[in-house]
Order: sequence, then structure tokens, then C-alpha cells
Amino acid sequence: MGSYLQKPITQKETHSGKYGGLEFATSCMQGWRTNMEDAHITDPKFDKETQLYAVFDGHGGFEVAEFTAKYFPQQLKNNKNYQNKNFQEALKETFMYMDQLLQTEESKQELINLIKAKKPDLKPEELKSTAGCTANVVLIHKNTIYCANAGDSRCVLSTEGTLVPLSEDHKPENELEHQRVKNAGGEVTAQGRINGNLNLSRAIGDLDYKNNQNLPQDQQLIISLPDVKIHEITHKDEFLIMGCDGIWELKEQEELLQFCRKNIIEKMDLSTICEKSLDLLLAPDTKGGKGCDNMSIILIKLKKNIENTENQQQQQQQLQNDKFKQAGQIANLVFQRITKEKIMQNSSVFEICKFADEEIVRECKKVYLKEKNKGLASPTCISLNNQINYNCPIQDNKQVIKNGDLVKIELGVHIDGFPAYITGTVLCGANQVEGKKAECVHAAYQALQAALRTVQFGFSTSGTSRIIQLCINQYGCTPIQEIKGFEAQKNGQIGGLIYQIVDQECENNSFRYEHQGVYVLDVCVCNGKGQVSVCEESNVYQVLKNKQLSIIGVKKHSQNLWKEIQEKQPFFYFNLRDYQNQQHLEQSIQEFNKQGLLEKKECLQVDQGEFVARFQITVGVNSSGVSFITGGDDVFDIGKFKSGVQVQNEEIKKLLSQEIQQNKKKKNKKK
Repeated sequence: MGSYLQKPITQKETHSGKYGGLEFATSCMQGWRTNMEDAHITDPKFDKETQLYAVFDGHGGFEVAEFTAKYFPQQLKNNKNYQNKNFQEALKETFMYMDQLLQTEESKQELINLIKAKKPDLKPEELKSTAGCTANVVLIHKNTIYCANAGDSRCVLSTEGTLVPLSEDHKPENELEHQRVKNAGGEVTAQGRINGNLNLSRAIGDLDYKNNQNLPQDQQLIISLPDVKIHEITHKDEFLIMGCDGIWELKEQEELLQFCRKNIIEKMDLSTICEKSLDLLLAPDTKGGKGCDNMSIILIKLKKNIENTENQQQQQQQLQNDKFKQAGQIANLVFQRITKEKIMQNSSVFEICKFADEEIVRECKKVYLKEKNKGLASPTCISLNNQINYNCPIQDNKQVIKNGDLVKIELGVHIDGFPAYITGTVLCGANQVEGKKAECVHAAYQALQAALRTVQFGFSTSGTSRIIQLCINQYGCTPIQEIKGFEAQKNGQIGGLIYQIVDQECENNSFRYEHQGVYVLDVCVCNGKGQVSVCEESNVYQVLKNKQLSIIGVKKHSQNLWKEIQEKQPFFYFNLRDYQNQQHLEQSIQEFNKQGLLEKKECLQVDQGEFVARFQITVGVNSSGVSFITGGDDVFDIGKFKSGVQVQNEEIKKLLSQEIQQNKKKKNKKK
């Protein structure tokens, strides 16, 4: 599997075509490998109003990839769900059926015949196939794309120049894949290989990994069940790139997408773009290992004319970045004012929250003067000791801060809907503390620092989550799993930027850090068992998406209140304190809850005597590195917390010794 030639074979197999308003091209190249093990399908006339494209990346031999490319189309057509236009289930069933087909005596003989044809000198006892292949299949029916994927081949979509992944890699180190492998009696090595061999967890073939008679087909060490993503084509969608893993190794997928887009705009034919892409992605030598695999690429143009909107997009992107940055500066400023001026003996929690919210509104009025939509993305909350979050009194409840209290300060600011969040943990009083209280704070802070060093464009968030948990374990602390962060609006995007929460839970639902993505890193730690309960009534609410007030039988004052809430906080959290002057406030809120318009956030706590520390920052990611939107140098100070723990884990120690890969800022020219 890892054998290389002295010189790469750069001869390419290329073809192209047009049909039904779509244009495609494909190109394949053996590269540095001793054998070509890829296969593909490009069938624009697959069925009525239906086109079929696929990439099959073989491993352990070429024969299963070729076999699958030969038989997959007809087996898909034979599927009853396909005939009933249930394409998602049809694709899943056809992927799984290929494994069953490969186990027939007739198919086994065909695989041997394929091997004989290419390797006639093999001895009879050597003529056995143990090969497999990844599969990335795109079915386009009318105006809908169905992308089915098993393994680490990929498909990405260009939407007005923005990369949209239509598949996710299946790697053994992913938590869900890892758990299935363990349940099937296998192990995943530190290098991410199943039983020390394959570095992927889903594929067609590999039958030696699928022979546990006590387990169903979809619970074996390696399975062929694909994930299927469905995408409705819009006027903004431009083209698809499909490729085996060799396509995505040497360059970032964003770079390849922009390379293809630039050449499409310049009217280069798709065949030439595919061939030039392979040349671009081929490594100059085999020293690094990346860019040395077989390469297969399919380029499918969905839109006839792709406009050069690069300058316009860059301007829009810069404006969005500036709004995030401005929101972050205000969040940092108010956070630091609270820590320096307000956290002291007998300070009122209610007064601090009220002061901070007023400061945020005041600071927001100084920027983007023409922009009315700005202010609180989340009301300021002050949570003490064993409290976790959302402690935000609507009126003075006489709760005060005492010396020695562990104080969590959380707040959020938005400019035109672009939010920045920050949470930090500080100590009330001048004295240092040590012991479990200090270890809790160090666990959260150091986990955040280690996690920051894993945030890189193209990397998976599962790696960040794993590091967070690993670091917390070094301090003998417990991660708080019940934290529910900001629910990203507009299908995970705000103003076109991807906005996601990354915390210790994210490993079970991982995704990749995207170019121009904005992420919240959230670490919450307890020094005890971490049993979570609701401590008291919260006054923090969020408007649920796509909900409208039914005015039938609803009082006018409630209608007016709903209109005001919609205008002020259509997406973000708000505190009822902001609307205390409204008539019949409690009655109106009851009506909104009755209609299912609001979600009330719970104020959580752990057991008395335990302590909770939390750090949360907002960061931006692009191909150059990470930029701090909130947090950054000198924002958090844990100097009062004296830890006696020495981190022993070598991976964590190495991460903490590294510099954070920060985004290189370009100098602005003076106007």
C-alpha cells in the first residue's frame, strides 16, 4: 500500500462531456504509486433526468474499485427504493449490497480474473482478493444533489466561491467510528489505524474485516453504509469537485476550489482544469508522503456562467470580519471593566449584570452609527462557585459576591447580527488560592490553551474536543457536558460565515474548521463529580426560529411586546429585565410560552461544595491561522490560582509549548 516508484507516472486518462445543462470532466493519474487502484463513473445519461458520478479509491488492490464501478450503476437501478425515487435509501442499500455481491462465488472468481489479467505471473495461491475501496457517489436528479460517501474520498460544492462540503471523512479516530470498532472487537492505534492496518473505517470490500457472524452488517469493524447528504441546487451553486483522498492531501481543499473557480471564470475547458489540478497536487518527491497517491478528480459544472465576484466577496467578507472584530473588542473591554472594577467583597450580582449590559449598549452606540441592529448577543450573567451559567437576576435578589468566591462572567455582543462571546473565571479578593479550586481553574484554562493549538483550517473539531477532555483529566477534574451554547442561526451560518460551538461534547458530532469560519471554544470544568441540576428560575430566553405570534385572542400589550422582542432580539438571548416596564409582562411571557415562541435557558449548578470554572472565547479561522475575536493576550488572568499539578501527558505538554498559529495580518494602506 505504501510502495512508490522512482519517478511518478504523470500520463493522464481524461474525458469530458455535456448533457442536460451540466458539463463535466474527469482526469486520473497513477502518480508515485506502483499501481493504479482508482476507478470512477461519469454517466450524465444514467436515467431520465438523472446523472451519476462516482469515485472509487482502491486499497490493497485495484480489483474491488473496478468491480464496484462496473456493477454499482445497474444495482442502483435495480433497487426498489430507487425505482420509487427514494434515492437516499437506495444509495445506502446499494452500497451495502455491493458487499453482499462481492461474497458470491461468481464475484470472487471475477475478482481473481481481474487480478490475473494485470498480474499473470502470480501463483495460484496468491490469487486471492482482500482489497476494498472508498466510495463517493453523486446522484443528480432534476435539481437535487444526493452525495453518498463511505471512506475518505470527498465531494465539495462551490456556492458563489464559498466551499460547502457535501461529505465527511470516515476515520477510525472519530468517536462514533472508534466506538463501533471497539464494540466489534477491534482496536484503533495511536496512528489512527484499525488493528494496525487500515486508516479508514468505512469502505466497500475489505471482507476480512466484516466476518463477525454475531454482528449485523452495519456494526462490523469496517462497514459500507454511507452518509448521504441532500442539497437542493440554487442559482448560487456553481460546480462540484469530487476526488479520492490523494486529491485532498497536498493542498487545502479551499485552495483547490479557488484554483478551479479562477480557471472556470477565465473560460478554460474543464478537462484542462482537471489535468492542471493533478499537476498542482502531485508532490515533487516522496519524502513527505503527501501528494504521492493515485489521483482521480471529477469536476461538474452546475452553472453556465460563473461571474467573477471575487472583489465583491472580499469586500463583503472584510465588512463581516470587521463587525465580528468590533463586537469582540467591546466584549473584551466590558469583560475587563467588570473584572477590574466590579468583582469585590459585597458587590451585588444584579448591579454588575445591569452595569455590564448598559456598558455594552453604550459602547455599541459609538460604532457603526448607521447600523441600528447591535447590542447584546447574550445578557451578562454572573455565576458563583458551584453555579454554571445564566445567573442573571431580573431584579435585586440581594445576592452578593464574597471574598474567595469563584466568579464566572459571561457576556455577548453583536454588531449587525455578528456575535462575539466571552466567558472567564476570576477570584474575588487579593489572596492566592490553591487546592481543588485552583486545579479546577487551571484545568479549564489550560484545556482552552491546548485546544487553541488544534484549531486549524481543514482540521476536525473532534481533535479539539479530544484534547480538551485529555487536558481536563490531567487535573483530575470533570467536564460539564450539559452546557448548551449558542444555536447558530441560518443553518449554521451568520452572514455567510460558518458559526459553531466547539466544546468537549463536539467529538460526537464533529466537523472541519472551514475557511473564514467563526467558532466559539467553550470549556467548562468541575472539581467534583459534576452532577448537574437546575438551581433557580432563569430570566434568559431565546426566540425560537421560524415562529410567529398568533394574535387571535392575544391582548394588544402582548402583541406590542412580541413586536419589540422581534425587533431587538430576533436571534440572540435576552433578559426579561430589558422589558420590565412593559404592562402585564408575566402574562405576556406565559402566552408566548403557550404558543411555543420562546426557549427558556436553565440556570444550572453542581453540588454544594464543588466549584465550576469556565472559559469561552470566539475565534476566526482561515488558511493562515487563528484570529482572536474575544480573548487573546492579557484578557484572562489566572495568577491568583496556584496549581500543584504538573501535566504529564506528552501530547498536551507538546501542544502547550507551541505557539498558537495566528492569522498573519496584512498592513492596511493609509488612505
